[in-house]
Amino acid sequence: MESHLAAMHTREDDGRLVVDLTGVRTIRPVHMVAVLARARAAREDGLAFHLDGPALRDPGVYAARMRVGSSIERLGGTHTLPTDIVEHDRARSLLEVSSIATRDEVRALAKLVHGKVTPVDPALANALWEGICEIGMNVQEHAETVGYVAAQTMPNLGELRFAIGDAGRGILSTLRPRGATDHRTAIDLALSGVSRHLEADSGTGIRETTRLVTELSGAVLLASGDAEVVVGETTRTARVNAASFSGTLFEATIPLPSGRHAARLS
Repeated sequence: MESHLAAMHTREDDGRLVVDLTGVRTIRPVHMVAVLARARAAREDGLAFHLDGPALRDPGVYAARMRVGSSIERLGGTHTLPTDIVEHDRARSLLEVSSIATRDEVRALAKLVHGKVTPVDPALANALWEGICEIGMNVQEHAETVGYVAAQTMPNLGELRFAIGDAGRGILSTLRPRGATDHRTAIDLALSGVSRHLEADSGTGIRETTRLVTELSGAVLLASGDAEVVVGETTRTARVNAASFSGTLFEATIPLPSGRHAARLS
C-alpha cells in the first residue's frame, strides 16, 4: 500500500481551513474520513471550512456519492464537489462516510459491514468486525472527539477497504506517558499493543486488527501527526508525512478471498 495522503494538503486561507484534494486521482476511505474529521475540528475551533475537491470529475463524483459533500454541508462547511449526483442503491458495496459519536454507533456500523461481507467470507467479516469495533471504540476512549468511518468494496480490484479517523489528540499525546518521544515511536508503540493503561489486555485494538488484516494478506496504514506507517503481510514501511494530521487515521485494504466472489459485491 503506497502513501495515499501525500496528495492531500491543508492550509489556512483568509480565516478558514482549506483541505485541498485537487491532486487526488482516486478517492479512498482514508481521504473521506480525514476530510470529515478536519471539517468537524474546524467547526469546534470556530473556523470556516472548505474542501477543494479532486480536479478530475470521476473521483469528485465518487466522493459526492459517498456523501462527503453533504456531510461537510451539515457541519457548516463548503466544497467544490459535484452536486448533480443521482444516487443509486449501493448498500451492498459501500458504507458511506458516517460519524461514530457513541459506542452504540460503532457497534451498529460494525454489524452493518459484518452482514454485508459474511456471505462472501466469514473470516473477512470477522476481521472487519474487530477492526471497526476495536479502533472505533478507541476513538471514543482516547481521541475525545467524534470520529468517522467509511468502507468500500472494489470488485474490479478484488479488494475491500475501510478507514476510521478522527482529528483528536493523536497517538503521541496518548502514549507520551508510556515512552513515546515522537509521532513515529508513538505509532510503533500502538502497533505493538501499548496503551495508556497498564492492564495487560488493554490497548490491543490496533495491534490485533493489524494482525487480522495482514493474516488475510492485506495491508494497514496508520498515520498520526507527521508520521505514517504501512504494515503488510511481511513488510513495514515508515514515512514522514509532510501534511501533518492532528489526530489519527487508520485504513485497511483486504484482498477478497477469491475472484469468483467479486460479482456478489458489485
